Amino acid sequence: SYTSNNWVLLLVPSPHGLISTGTVDLACIVHGVSNPVQISWNISGDLQEQVLMRSLKAKDGSLMLISHLSIPKDTWTSVKIFTCEVKFNSSGSSVKKSARYFE
Repeated sequence: SYTSNNWVLLLVPSPHGLISTGTVDLACIVHGVSNPVQISWNISGDLQEQVLMRSLKAKDGSLMLISHLSIPKDTWTSVKIFTCEVKFNSSGSSVKKSARYFE
């Protein structure tokens, strides 16, 4: 469940870090969970299915989950809102982090 020890961080590319490749990577990091949580992505309301999930276990037994979304560069630079939603099952609460491209 969600506690004060949890945090959710959305990582997006900086405008200066964009390179000429055709894809952009975003990551949603959830720290300090003791049970798996549900992480979902949407782009301006459209649910994204092609997501890569990784987990790391800390010495205290807590988990850090990393959800990775790779999208076309043109999608990132459009006027869309990118949202990562983390649902903490036992508490019924969720945390949303959103970002959009700024020049």
